[in-house]
Amino acid sequence: MFRMYCVLINRDAQKYIDSLTEKSNRIVKKKLETLKDNPHPGRADKKKLQLPDYDLFRMHVS
Repeated sequence: MFRMYCVLINRDAQKYIDSLTEKSNRIVKKKLETLKDNPHPGRADKKKLQLPDYDLFRMHVS
């Protein structure tokens, strides 16, 4: 069964993405699109951040 997830981006993050160069903007959006299909990419692409209340991950984008 194929499952698609929803990627939520807060306003500050969206403003930052919009302010990037066209090339960087395209790269970030492509990486975010991959999260819709696989929200748990391999270990090389992500790093768990230390937060007391919930799990948060940072994703490497070239």
